[in-house]
Amino acid sequence: MLTIELKGRIDTANALVVEKEIEEQITADAVTGLVFDCKELKYISSTGLRIILKYKKMYDNLELANVSGDVYSVFEMTGFSRIMTIRKALRTISIAGCKEIARGGVGIIYRLDNDTIIKVFPKECGMDIPERERKMAQEAFVLGMPTAIPYDIVLVEETGSYGLVTELIAAGTLGAAINQNRENYRHYARMFGELLRNMHSIKVPQDTLPDAIVIQTGDIDKIARHFKPEQVELMKFILSKIPQGYSLLHNDCHPKNIMIKGEAGNQELILIDMGEVSYGNPLVELSHTSSTFHMGDGFEQIVGFPESMSNDFWIEMLKAYLETDNEDIVNEYDRIISAAAIVRSISWVALGSFPQEVIDGVRKIADERLWPNREYYISIANKFAEYFPGS
Repeated sequence: MLTIELKGRIDTANALVVEKEIEEQITADAVTGLVFDCKELKYISSTGLRIILKYKKMYDNLELANVSGDVYSVFEMTGFSRIMTIRKALRTISIAGCKEIARGGVGIIYRLDNDTIIKVFPKECGMDIPERERKMAQEAFVLGMPTAIPYDIVLVEETGSYGLVTELIAAGTLGAAINQNRENYRHYARMFGELLRNMHSIKVPQDTLPDAIVIQTGDIDKIARHFKPEQVELMKFILSKIPQGYSLLHNDCHPKNIMIKGEAGNQELILIDMGEVSYGNPLVELSHTSSTFHMGDGFEQIVGFPESMSNDFWIEMLKAYLETDNEDIVNEYDRIISAAAIVRSISWVALGSFPQEVIDGVRKIADERLWPNREYYISIANKFAEYFPGS
């Protein structure tokens, strides 16, 4: 891939000179692909656009990189952004002194200021990861998910990695609100349950978002080398018994990935961290959330309040979600959800690069909880459709 810098202005006056310089660089190399670095490009006329179009016809994988906002507007207005890869110049942001508000397998979220948060991705993540999350957040918002839309991909000074900036006015995490008002946990749990129920009532058109079961099955394939073949087969069997659904799913829904804004009596919950948004059966979402609430070590750091409150909060949330206070019904649904959650308790390590001790921890779950109870999990999986029929 050959990179050629475009500088200053490209217009009728100098177009022939610019084209000749490009030709000289191309003929000097065996070129299989072309990138125009536009970091120092200030202006481009229609004559310059025709030069770029010429090379797009020659190199289908042509990219324009580091494009300024003004120049990008020209490419967008003329339709070039629809026929080739154009990457805007990224601004650099410092997170020095910023407070961490949430942490997951693929990134840490910090508050930049009162109005803005940033998700910082690991250094090994390419541009495609934040770009994909940005697009999925937009799709989810249009479908009706209560979320703030990420609006800018940036470079993070301290990590040298990408960040995704989101405007979120005067909001704190639901986890922090629960921790500060523990006596009101039932109120917050019911808000959480209603949020999930309302979100799952939204049906997603096919091909709009990824299929949650396809993603999680792929996660199992990614980590299969760490487990016995029979354990992998059992996890895939459990997933296969979840009926197909088309509900809108966040799939990483816990109190630190939910922001709460507004005054008491008029509060609104807003979802953040959209890297796993998808569609599917609500059981997938609930199993993911259940695995978080029953994770044990590290619960408070991930969720935001003490582990001693986790089960009470989870049960209250289920009551709101199921719209019942009948404890027998709630406990039975909890049992069904827990059987699906065992897979998420293991497959989540596919989300990033984790040290060996973390891998050993999930292998222990497979060895001590999953496989010895194989017949139990198979029997419960065969009941999934009774409690969570497809849609």
